[in-house]
Amino acid sequence: YYGTHLFTTIIKACYSIILVLTAPMLIFACRLSLHDLFFKYEMTTLQHYLWGIGILVFSGLIAVNVSSVNLVFGVVGGVSAPLLIYILPSIYYIRICKDGSAIKKGISYFSLVLGPLFMAVCLYASIKTIIQAIKK
Repeated sequence: YYGTHLFTTIIKACYSIILVLTAPMLIFACRLSLHDLFFKYEMTTLQHYLWGIGILVFSGLIAVNVSSVNLVFGVVGGVSAPLLIYILPSIYYIRICKDGSAIKKGISYFSLVLGPLFMAVCLYASIKTIIQAIKK
């Protein structure tokens, strides 16, 4: 958006460095989480490599096919914000505080219902953009 100014180039370089340094840690965590989600046994070295390759290929396909980074930010923000603000804290409170007050538990259950509704509202624009892209 800002052309080829010096500071834009510096920011792009800084983002590139951050991505290069953090990507292995993120891929490692994704790999372990996905394996633990689907399998109950210890991961072998071959599975370790296959999960990593699969995550990179899937991420690459998303990067190539998405027309705007705003769409990715909209989907990620629409899912993660209500999840982090409404749903997860409510689940944690209900699970941890067994002897909590009835009012706090009621608010937690209300937040559990409200969270998915806010998620749908937050994702509305992104879903609309995806549907318009499919129709073209």
